[in-house]
Amino acid sequence: MTSVLVAAAQAGSTLFGTPATLAKAEKHVREAASAGARLVVLPEAFLDAVGHYARPDVFTLSVDESPKHTVVPSR
Repeated sequence: MTSVLVAAAQAGSTLFGTPATLAKAEKHVREAASAGARLVVLPEAFLDAVGHYARPDVFTLSVDESPKHTVVPSR
């Protein structure tokens, strides 16, 4: 089984500042990656300046919890 280091960044966006928010996200992702993280999770609304994630008519999340086969790379 392969282990993957995951990082959770607790940060907020810069209000009305998309370029600043993207720079902040990049900074957190780079810091986590330099510490060995392969996956970085940002808060749900980090890049959602207008609230789309709170609108079920625009955003839907579904999770498939059924068992899956392990992917094994060919050699």
